[in-house]
Amino acid sequence: MDTLQLLLLERPLAVLVALGFVEGICLVLLYAHRTRRVLIAAAVPIVLGGIVVIVSAVVTTQRERVNAALVSLCRATAAGDMEDVSQGVDGAYDDGVYRKAELLAIVDRTRSRLGLRDVKLFDVRTEIDGGRAVIDCRAVLHVRDNPTGRNVVMTRWRLWWTLRSDRWRLASSRLVEPQNLPRAPSGPR
Repeated sequence: MDTLQLLLLERPLAVLVALGFVEGICLVLLYAHRTRRVLIAAAVPIVLGGIVVIVSAVVTTQRERVNAALVSLCRATAAGDMEDVSQGVDGAYDDGVYRKAELLAIVDRTRSRLGLRDVKLFDVRTEIDGGRAVIDCRAVLHVRDNPTGRNVVMTRWRLWWTLRSDRWRLASSRLVEPQNLPRAPSGPR
């Protein structure tokens, strides 16, 4: 079921390419035979492709929702909108080092100290299990220019999410890279 959801709703390009290939074959047959059956057969991939496009545009899966929550949290952090950051973090947040209030304070201090301008996400892999999700990702932090000339900080994270009141919220986190930073979030207990 997860594969069908992924193929039909989240990444329908492979299905659309396959339907395009079938349509090409039908068009060749239609050119060669020009019968009503072949005409109907040629219409089927077009109709199915349209249905797939419409359904994938209308239906938002839980994986897409939790990924959107991650992007929203990153944007709010970069913009310094700590109210939105707070809404994106679960009240029971615990990463083994920080609780929610401490996390919000250190995020705000670190954001200000580094002059965070933007966060770009890469290699996002999301696993959903009911009302819980785990995301592994790379985050590239773009910070203000500093005397060393380094304005990019590369990190890798494992993030645990929970679905509460129909909204995905960050429940815990672990900074995977860079390693050996003192007081780095270490994940759920």
